[in-house]
Amino acid sequence: MKKSTVGLAPGTLFYEGEEKITEVRLLSYTKEGKTEQAIEDVSALPDLLQSNMVHWVQVRGVGDMGKMKRLGEVLNISSLVLEDVLNKYHRPKVEFFDDYDFVTLRRYFSLKESIDSDQISLIIMPQVIVSFQHTQENIFFVLEERFSRRKVGTLSLHGTRYLAYAILDIIIDQYFLVQEYFEEKIEVLSVEVHKQVPANDVRDRLYLLRTGLLSFRKAIFPLVEMTDRLLKAPHYIGGKNNITIYLQDLRDHILHMQDFVRTYGEMLEGLSSFFFSITADKTNQIMQMLTVITIIFLPLTLLAGIYGMNFQYMPELGQKWAYPILLGTMLLIANSIYFFFKRKKWL
Repeated sequence: MKKSTVGLAPGTLFYEGEEKITEVRLLSYTKEGKTEQAIEDVSALPDLLQSNMVHWVQVRGVGDMGKMKRLGEVLNISSLVLEDVLNKYHRPKVEFFDDYDFVTLRRYFSLKESIDSDQISLIIMPQVIVSFQHTQENIFFVLEERFSRRKVGTLSLHGTRYLAYAILDIIIDQYFLVQEYFEEKIEVLSVEVHKQVPANDVRDRLYLLRTGLLSFRKAIFPLVEMTDRLLKAPHYIGGKNNITIYLQDLRDHILHMQDFVRTYGEMLEGLSSFFFSITADKTNQIMQMLTVITIIFLPLTLLAGIYGMNFQYMPELGQKWAYPILLGTMLLIANSIYFFFKRKKWL
């Protein structure tokens, strides 16, 4: 729960992002091809949604509350659902309503030196699918290109359910790029830990990598429950809209990704333990060396203290060889202690 929404009535639309822009595009598909247009006034949408076509309404950016509220009104989307759409870090889930299905999940993508994520939400109706994203970039250009060249017939045959699967599939496929990112970073970090690279740098990167993997894990694990619910829904596995085989393939990909996440989590846990073990061992070696030095110099300090006292009657002070004998005795004691430690293999 975000602090800024505490106390607001259920269904109150509130967006914490900085960009207050909402762009709406409409893609309409038939067996012959597709048409595409920008929608300035969302009130005109119902007149453009012909029943003999498959429509994809793309909402890029969700910061314009006026447009979002109007969009919910013209498409009959509950304000509670729109509230979930505006949540940038909502747990992945699927919900079934009388007129539409609601799916939300996180889209992860790998950058050169980091990973980033975005919340994607889908409203799935019999002839219309509405996708919400929190950025203005065209993140589904590959999918648009695919349907403009081929499989438009498949899209018109299976309808919006197949389009929803295709969107989910391309999001899950990007997870594998994130998996490669984690794999590469863990391999590099493993080598550096074993080579004992400077501790602060390794410790910070271990922390960031473990935090990123935990966030990724939270986005991955609820997806199996989500696909299981879709596989039990009659309107996804029955009649001409049957996409069971596609959803099963999607579920297999998610399970495969979960195995990787578990493995990487165990690897990072092992690296962390090994790293702190090395750090503790280095500390113990330093303390051991300091202890040895202290023990060696302790009797020497005692002798220096005794013969540094200003008593008038100290028999040794009158001897000609007293000073060299004292230095020799101190050297003998230091060497004896040193060789004793060496024999015990404490050095």
